[in-house]
Amino acid sequence: MNSLDLLNAFFPFVGCFFVILNIKKLYEDKEVKGIQWYSPLFFYTGQLVNVYFMFYLNQWASFIGGLLLYIICMVRFCMMIYYNFWKRK
Repeated sequence: MNSLDLLNAFFPFVGCFFVILNIKKLYEDKEVKGIQWYSPLFFYTGQLVNVYFMFYLNQWASFIGGLLLYIICMVRFCMMIYYNFWKRK
């Protein structure tokens, strides 16, 4: 690990905190307003590409941070789909 890897890893780790806050709020509200499902899916897919890229470059801190962010984002995405399509019925 080098200093650039640690600097790059800082952003996904902090992003995890903010996405967890979104998950908490989504769980409390139990509804999704103003967000289409395909926009987050596009960016989450891009995050998966980033995870693969960091693995390929042996940037381990960035890889772990990116993987954690991807997993947490997919939890949020699944909650969005659930509250948008199944919970409404």
